[in-house]
Amino acid sequence: MNNQHRGLAVKFMLGVLALWLAGAPVAQAAATAAEPAVLTVIAFNAFVRATPDNNGPVVGAVFKGDKVTVLGRNVQSSWLLVDLPKFGSNTWVAAIIGKLSVDVATVPVVASPAGAAAPAAAAPAKAGNPAVQEAKIAQSAIFLRAAPATHSKRVQLMAKGAPVTAVGRSADSLWIQVTTKSSKDLLWVLARFVELPGVVTALPQIGPAKVAVAATSAAAATAAAAATPTAAVAAAPAATAAAPVAVAPKIIRSGSFELGGQVASFAYPDLMRQTGMTWVKRQVRWAPGTGAAGQAGVVTDAHSKGFKVLLSVLGDPQHTAPAYFAEFASFVGALAALGADGIEVWNEMNLPREWLAGTISPVAYTEMLRQAYGAIKAANASTLVVSGAPAPTGYFGGCGLQGCDDSPFIAGMLAAGGLNYIDCIGVHYNEGIMPPAATSGDPRGSSGHYTRYYQGMVNQYRAASGQSRPLCFTEIGYLSGQEWGTVPGAFLWRAPYNNTVAEHAQYLADAVRLARRQGNVRLMIIFNVDFTYWADDPQAGFAMVRPTGDCPACTAVQQAMAGG
Repeated sequence: MNNQHRGLAVKFMLGVLALWLAGAPVAQAAATAAEPAVLTVIAFNAFVRATPDNNGPVVGAVFKGDKVTVLGRNVQSSWLLVDLPKFGSNTWVAAIIGKLSVDVATVPVVASPAGAAAPAAAAPAKAGNPAVQEAKIAQSAIFLRAAPATHSKRVQLMAKGAPVTAVGRSADSLWIQVTTKSSKDLLWVLARFVELPGVVTALPQIGPAKVAVAATSAAAATAAAAATPTAAVAAAPAATAAAPVAVAPKIIRSGSFELGGQVASFAYPDLMRQTGMTWVKRQVRWAPGTGAAGQAGVVTDAHSKGFKVLLSVLGDPQHTAPAYFAEFASFVGALAALGADGIEVWNEMNLPREWLAGTISPVAYTEMLRQAYGAIKAANASTLVVSGAPAPTGYFGGCGLQGCDDSPFIAGMLAAGGLNYIDCIGVHYNEGIMPPAATSGDPRGSSGHYTRYYQGMVNQYRAASGQSRPLCFTEIGYLSGQEWGTVPGAFLWRAPYNNTVAEHAQYLADAVRLARRQGNVRLMIIFNVDFTYWADDPQAGFAMVRPTGDCPACTAVQQAMAGG
């Protein structure tokens, strides 16, 4: 027993003696004092790791509703050592995944194993192959797939509790290869949807390990150093220079292009799949006191339909002060724990309609991003973190506290260390009336401004990061009011209704082709699939599904995704 535990024991015995002298029931007091700390899992699912960090080896998983005994915590109280002997002796979970039955300060701090390897837990042996594990599906409506990828062919639909035999794993342990009672075909399912009796890493690896992609940090540092200080940067509070979170950014291979759509009702999942989409985007509004549990259905709905989900999380401008950053970070961390595949941190924060006027600052936003990134990765290291896409504009003529053009805003964010806290740079592009390959010829004033052109946006944002992060278009769309014969005046960029419906479809398809060919876009979310609102904000004019019910853009984009 160490000195700390010996001291606690002495205090406990003195307390029992005092109660006895006072005539109190000693047995009841002892039982109360000895009540263990219990963590109730509120996240949809979460990894159990061999060390208290996001890069620690995965040894298993816990699921919503599980109750686990807590044995200790790290100094920061961000990770808890839990009693899960079937996964080994060192079993850690992020504290954010659940609710603790006691004050975390009462849980003893324990030393974490330095780089300890995941212990090999015993899995049920099967004749001829001791590595095989008899398991079951942990969620309803889960598809087994032909390959370890969410865009691969869906082969078999499984119900919650259905038995499977786990025979292998992917190199990153995110996918498990299984067979079923009705089929001996080797199929794949995400590990988070499987309840194993042993550890994922005990399964034999199937296929080669993925090659790590090194960050071009030197180029990023050069780009950050070259960024011109702006008034907003100079006005940023000194508190934003806090030390980075101890999580290495996950550099995502630029060539792994994926497509998705922002939806209003998510009424066309089959049409989206046929188009080649594997992601769906939903917006989530946050406010102080808001819990993340209400979004569990959004995540589950997307996954049950076979889609990854990008949550674009934003709130009211009055809640953009630094005092709210920690609570916001806790909220997005809880979303990651629910299984969100991607999170966009805020939205168009360079405009006063989204960030409090008089406080707009790329450095202030970077501090929000820093805290959010740490919370997200602590909850789910595989969640894609996307910086909030600024509104593309040259209106402000620079960057100030009342508003900021997107180019200096991005430069200021990266100069403040933003590359440390993102997997992907968020981009919005929705004012195009020229083909995506065009770089000049726009009939509007300031026709040379890069925000008029798809390629101009790509070039500007890629150069800002020194090519070290891929781009994520969290909104890209082309406006056509052809069915209405016009568009609202504020959106009329070319008479009489901007683009024809045929141009709308062709330009979306051409943007997809360029992104796939160039390899600098990680994710493209088309705005939008099925919005119907028109009036002052012509969202329906951007929609792929037109007011007639036709979807010419679906066919065009499908051909682009197929290589045509």
